[in-house]
Amino acid sequence: MKSPDYSPKSFILFTRIIYFALFFGLILFLLVALYISSKTLTFKIDNEDPLTFIVLLTIIVILIGYSYSNKIFKSYKPDSTIKDRLSTYHKGLLARLSFCNGPGLFSVVCLLISSNLYYVIFVAIASVVIIVNYPTAEKIGEAVDLTPTEIELLAN
Repeated sequence: MKSPDYSPKSFILFTRIIYFALFFGLILFLLVALYISSKTLTFKIDNEDPLTFIVLLTIIVILIGYSYSNKIFKSYKPDSTIKDRLSTYHKGLLARLSFCNGPGLFSVVCLLISSNLYYVIFVAIASVVIIVNYPTAEKIGEAVDLTPTEIELLAN
């Protein structure tokens, strides 16, 4: 966000474009995988399948990403401008969404390999976490401690 016409409104628009690209990329990849595997799909929980164990471990990555992104959100300097705080939020949100997208995409690959619908559960978990983190003016303000006036700039 180093363009000369920078504004809080353009920031939130740009952030939402990135958000939707990551979210719909995951969903479209899932739909393509379901289409490719549609003739052989099954649903079984196989505790001896190493992919099941790995996918369960990747869910921990979502929790790690949440914690890491919170650290990024609070990494701004106390005397920073709104532009600096929004840039910090942008970095934190990208980290959080990436930590969700990784396990989701890995689960889709497991679905492609095994044709087991069990892995769709993990894509759904990653998708729900992404949906919950939709960037609104209030969430941005809460994450990087914006003033009510600054939040109003983002909302309008």
